[in-house]
Amino acid sequence: MDSEYFRQRVLATFGPALERATPANVEQFVAAMHAEFARCGGESGVIAEDGAFVLAGDPPLSVEGNVKAFLLEQLAKDPVEAQQRLWVALLELWFAVIGCDEEERLAALFAGL
Repeated sequence: MDSEYFRQRVLATFGPALERATPANVEQFVAAMHAEFARCGGESGVIAEDGAFVLAGDPPLSVEGNVKAFLLEQLAKDPVEAQQRLWVALLELWFAVIGCDEEERLAALFAGL
């Protein structure tokens, strides 16, 4: 995928300072990017019915094994493609962490009820 095209998709989706990023549109963007990467070839996974990207390993790897495999895959890719894939992975991780933080905050809020 062309760098400028990727950059424009990010900015159009999330705004120039990522101010419009929400869990919902991040999830949609990540699913769309995984699908596009898969069409371009080299994506080691499949899109499940719920839109989640599932790593396909034989045998299935641990989380650590999947991360190592993903990082090693990126070293073999064109630098632009690797940058885009790593950016999408970091975006997904960022919103996963936000979700965990919110869940903890809400659990503490409702613990006394």
